[in-house]
Amino acid sequence: MNNNNESQQLKSLGWGLHAAGASVAVALLLGIHGLVLSALRAENTRLEQQITVHSDYNDTASMISARHETLRAALTDRQNRLEELLTRIPESPRESEFLAQLTQLARQSGMTISQYTPGKAQQEKTHADLEVSLRADASYESICRFLYGLADLPRLCHVTSLSLAAPAPEQTIYPVEMTLRIFYTPFDRNQNEEVPHG
Repeated sequence: MNNNNESQQLKSLGWGLHAAGASVAVALLLGIHGLVLSALRAENTRLEQQITVHSDYNDTASMISARHETLRAALTDRQNRLEELLTRIPESPRESEFLAQLTQLARQSGMTISQYTPGKAQQEKTHADLEVSLRADASYESICRFLYGLADLPRLCHVTSLSLAAPAPEQTIYPVEMTLRIFYTPFDRNQNEEVPHG
């Protein structure tokens, strides 16, 4: 009977060990399954976020391309404008040449220049400039045509001051005083001496 009891205990112990082993195996499987599932969910979330980001980027690709084309066209226009302006800036003041251009423009506009006075040249870091003062007589329409024509001169210049005096009664001709600035680029940009007129 003792053997029978021992055998029964051994069987119970065997079944208990099997049950414990099965429980541990199930727990391990469930733990591994939970970890793998959690990792897969995290990876899925990360991939979905990446898909959203890339999808948003792809949605804006056409907008980016259009903006790029617009900016490239603007840059090309500015480069062309700069090249055009540089062709209108000589290496020396050449105010006699500028006076000839002004005289021709004044004649075409109906303005009579009575005095032309070149001022002092100024050296800047990237260019030099020279102020030119002039006095003239012209009608209002002639003044407008003259100012409009300055933009089309072969030489780049800017009006820095303009004053008109009231004409005499019954007159339509205005006395005009104007200061223009003409630009040039001397060979030696580091030279701080006044560049001679020519």
